[in-house]
Amino acid sequence: MEYHSDSPSSPTWAISNDLGLLILRLGVGGPMLYFQGWHQSFRAWAFVWEKKSWSLVEQFNELGFAMPGFFATTVTLLCVVLSFAVIFAVYTRISAFLLTLLITFLLVVTVEISGSLNAQTLLLYAGMSFTLIFTGAGRISLDYLLTRKKPL
Repeated sequence: MEYHSDSPSSPTWAISNDLGLLILRLGVGGPMLYFQGWHQSFRAWAFVWEKKSWSLVEQFNELGFAMPGFFATTVTLLCVVLSFAVIFAVYTRISAFLLTLLITFLLVVTVEISGSLNAQTLLLYAGMSFTLIFTGAGRISLDYLLTRKKPL
């Protein structure tokens, strides 16, 4: 009895591949957006517009950053924007690359954005986003819809 696996050209393989990439995008972008970006964005808003104190700014200040408010706000903004870009697959490879750089920065600088964001979690985010750099978004994405060639 011979074993016949699906070849990369079969429809079943293509659908499962694209579905897997969608799950990967949701797996890296969703938790990053909800657990890190969303909660910090409200603190960033209060820091910028209401001049309230923010623990992330204090952490960057303790590390000796020249403009701690700018770095804290930029990290939060990048976290939110890049997470949305990965989830909805807008320039997925570029967004995943920038997200990997952001995660690496957070891993090296060791600021505490949230209680759930430890080194292990950062490495998991980095690994998943690094995978998206090489695979792209798949066919269940805005990238695919916007770049596919339409017949004349």
